[in-house]
Amino acid sequence: MGKTYKNTPVALPDIFRPIVAEVSANLASESSLNIDQVSFIHGTLLDISSELQSWAKDPTKKDIVFPLVCLLYKAEEKFVDEHEPNISPDILICTNTKTDYNNNDRYEINFKPILYPIYAELKAVIAKSSMFSGYNKKFKHTKVDLPHAGQESAQGNVAYELQDVIDGIYMKGVELKVATKKCAYIQPNLCVLTPCKYGLDWYFYTIFKNVTFSGVETAIITASVNEWGHLDNTVPMALPLPWAPEIDWQGDGNFQPMTAGATPVDPWTSSFNVTTGYGNGSYRGVIKNGNAQVEFYYKVFNNSVIQLMDSITQDIDFSIACADYPNYPVTVDASASFVKAASEPYILNGYGLQIFGVTKATLTFPVTASVTKQVVTTLDHGQSNQSVINNFSYNGGQSPLQQISIIKTRCKTSF
Repeated sequence: MGKTYKNTPVALPDIFRPIVAEVSANLASESSLNIDQVSFIHGTLLDISSELQSWAKDPTKKDIVFPLVCLLYKAEEKFVDEHEPNISPDILICTNTKTDYNNNDRYEINFKPILYPIYAELKAVIAKSSMFSGYNKKFKHTKVDLPHAGQESAQGNVAYELQDVIDGIYMKGVELKVATKKCAYIQPNLCVLTPCKYGLDWYFYTIFKNVTFSGVETAIITASVNEWGHLDNTVPMALPLPWAPEIDWQGDGNFQPMTAGATPVDPWTSSFNVTTGYGNGSYRGVIKNGNAQVEFYYKVFNNSVIQLMDSITQDIDFSIACADYPNYPVTVDASASFVKAASEPYILNGYGLQIFGVTKATLTFPVTASVTKQVVTTLDHGQSNQSVINNFSYNGGQSPLQQISIIKTRCKTSF
């Protein structure tokens, strides 16, 4: 009769090998880093240790071993349907180190300039990979920094299970859903029932995820963009719109570039001395990148900041699966908080959410120091207004402080 199955399991090394290759190429071309390549290996720690020793003896490989991404066995695959298993592999990112390094040395020499950028880029490449289902993938995992990982291995407290002396980052239980290679859609193809018969392409995304401010009861405010999301595939294979945030401290349209961190994952920062500004009063500043922005508030009296929005966080998780048409699910998380001088009142008193021009939430409450909200709702992809706006209202403000993120989708032209 012959075979009756339609799909065979995908070998996990075949999934992660090209992902690591992309990480390697991206970081090698980044002028602010000194990472010439990132190698890939898979197996148990004992297998990996043996292969590393073999590589060290091979003149063609001994100079390109580290840094290294290790896919550790054994990874669980949980099948919830015939086509798309949930996987939870463990991943070790490591580089060689020296036994006489102290912990400060390890962080300054290995973790900050090498391991953290690889970890961040690996997450970014996984998030946009077509090998996994979903878009804007926020996969769960546990991150553990392992200075001198050869002493205390990811598989237990076994001294020098990896023969090389290494520093590492252990990503434990990386939860992902594998997309089938032949078709990214569960049969039958539900996309033909939507306006986009090949499905949706999520090609642009910009969000300020975590922004903080400090300097209350001083003359100097410091802004720090700590986490962001940015994707631009408007024209495939072309240079994307760069991530380069600017700040307008006094709301007068005078935008200045923020200062980049030492590595691509470090915060972008800027400082402002209020004694050089317009004097006493309330101010609404703006940080923007393209059409995405966050608005912040502060109040000055006698050359001192007496009220200050000190934190803004945002996140958006949404679906573009054809099965969800036309009411695609979306979850928006947002928060804002204020600090103040003792004599000043708190002023936050409302929250609102607009998605693609449609009001999804409008809330008012007694004045408070902070507000955290989660809204679970739906959206309709393809509208001309492609912004997600978290609005924070406050006493004395004629209009709410707007935190604008941009999402753009379009119809695919083929599978």
